[in-house]
Amino acid sequence: MFEHLYLDHLPESAKAITDMVVRGAPAIGVTAAYAVVLAARDRYKENPGGWQKVIQPDLELLSKARPMAVNLRWAVGQMRGIIYSGITGDPVPRLLVEAQRIHADDIAANRRMGELGAALIAAGSGVLTHCNTGALATGGYGTPDYTVDVLNALASVKRLPEVDPNRFGMWGHSMGGMATLRAMVTSKDIKAGVIWSGVVASYPDLMTKWHHPDLNRSTPTPNPEFEAEGRRRWRNDLIQQYGTPDENPDFWNSISPISFVGDISGPLQLHHSTTDLEVPYEFSQSLDQAMQTAGKTVEFYTYQGDDHNLSQSFGLAMQRSIEFFDKYVKGTG
Repeated sequence: MFEHLYLDHLPESAKAITDMVVRGAPAIGVTAAYAVVLAARDRYKENPGGWQKVIQPDLELLSKARPMAVNLRWAVGQMRGIIYSGITGDPVPRLLVEAQRIHADDIAANRRMGELGAALIAAGSGVLTHCNTGALATGGYGTPDYTVDVLNALASVKRLPEVDPNRFGMWGHSMGGMATLRAMVTSKDIKAGVIWSGVVASYPDLMTKWHHPDLNRSTPTPNPEFEAEGRRRWRNDLIQQYGTPDENPDFWNSISPISFVGDISGPLQLHHSTTDLEVPYEFSQSLDQAMQTAGKTVEFYTYQGDDHNLSQSFGLAMQRSIEFFDKYVKGTG
């Protein structure tokens, strides 16, 4: 069922993002841009001479609505830049133009992404998409449920008479990279995989080397406030039951898909920016090394100065991905 929501103030817009009433990276970014317009309208009405100062807490509230949402932080940053660019008088018209630009650019980018992705789909082919929001409902990193969902979907698609079961490839970005790796070391049906900016390290590395910029974790020591948010509750539960990686390395290796690349179902292509602020570049390095050590086919492309989404190198990364699938998926029989 489709429902239109009317949001007239920034706090309720932020709450809608936090509560996942608004979900999906593009929708979150666009909603955030318009929410800043609403906040500027309210603050300018209250304090025409000092609205730029009093809007600051609103921007912080909005930025924290979903700490891991890249599009959210980006959109707020774009709008913040306009706010402090020297607007005089009523800020709403200028900010509304920027929000509309972000909205239009997002639509254009999504359409372009579809056009590029369409090159992967030959006549008679099909695409199954899976979204890592499923991990929010199934426990994500700390349970196998997300991988089970993907493999169940794969098994269902294989039953379709028009599907060639010998030509399955899988592409994953960020946490989707972990899902891709897990699926490929579990099922022989996936002939090749491509991972962009993947969360593909071992569990001990995830626990000690992943210092997300928004989570105030500058050292390997866990942040109690962060733990209290529940985002790593799975880690506490597993440590309580099985001990730390130092105390029980066999267990932690047994749930790390990187430990099983010797069983991987096909070639792997990796892409990662050396300046990724969301997921460490070293994660892809470690997977590349593990694949080579296991004698498996792997390609590893690095991008200097790009971001987590490979925004500056998108065309090149997509072309390389397409060529990889052409070689290892379309070319199989």
